Amino acid sequence: MTARPDLALLHKHVPSWTADQVQALDPWRQGDVLLCPPLGWSTTAEPEDPVTGMPTPAGGLVPWDGDLPKYAIVTSQTCDIGGKPPGDRQPFVQVSPVVNVGDIDAQKWQELRSWKLVDRVALTSKSLRAKWVADLRVSFPVSKAVLLSVSPTRGFATEHEALEFGEHLARRAARPALHDFLTETVRSEIDTAIKASHKVKTGWWSKVDEVRLLLKGDRLVPKKATIVVLTTTQLSPDEEDRWVTLSATFEKRAKVHGMRMTAPLVQRVTEMHAATYRDTVGMYLSNLKR
Repeated sequence: MTARPDLALLHKHVPSWTADQVQALDPWRQGDVLLCPPLGWSTTAEPEDPVTGMPTPAGGLVPWDGDLPKYAIVTSQTCDIGGKPPGDRQPFVQVSPVVNVGDIDAQKWQELRSWKLVDRVALTSKSLRAKWVADLRVSFPVSKAVLLSVSPTRGFATEHEALEFGEHLARRAARPALHDFLTETVRSEIDTAIKASHKVKTGWWSKVDEVRLLLKGDRLVPKKATIVVLTTTQLSPDEEDRWVTLSATFEKRAKVHGMRMTAPLVQRVTEMHAATYRDTVGMYLSNLKR
């Protein structure tokens, strides 16, 4: 029995890692690819899963339907994969399936490579010799045993892309629940406006470090919303006015949802108080990357 009751649940499944096991796990990184292990999911103990329509022969455990994907990608953080602390107390890693999209058109492939889609990511490793996409809509726990006897294949061509994959997973997990108007309209239209001006008069956005929201009331039904623009350098009056004009386009539509849009707060990132920053919510704008 472990002395820590908060670790007791998996205590009997956590091994005393041998030196060979530690060595075998050490090369593995978040974003690495392996041949797909057996997958399945839990559901109710009914004869059929009422959501997926799959039969449940094992009383609530549904095996993967049909052929498994060829590959899976490790989504666990690198520090949790190994046999040394803190990974040593974790017997499982999370993986998501990887699918071949060799016949996808160039525009959609570029969209997958640009990190714009929350639940899918293109893999860029030349070792995979084809176009593969990680499907992040589903994640499975698998024993680290699947990693012990095989060598990892990097899922991304560069370390920068592998790190970006980790950031993408973090954004997916951390994205706040907000009113649909803020995510589907405000965020989307700001992102579109940035994309439309990528080659002309870019100062209004190219000097921006990030864009956030300051909300009053419940985040799902806020009474007031303010676009917060954090800049690396001072914007010119015309550049700041571009944000004022853009924000104004949302005012009437926000009222339909019982929300008041106020004038944007434009401030250098070095001048914002930490307390104010913590009160804001980040907006991921894929076209803001420079």
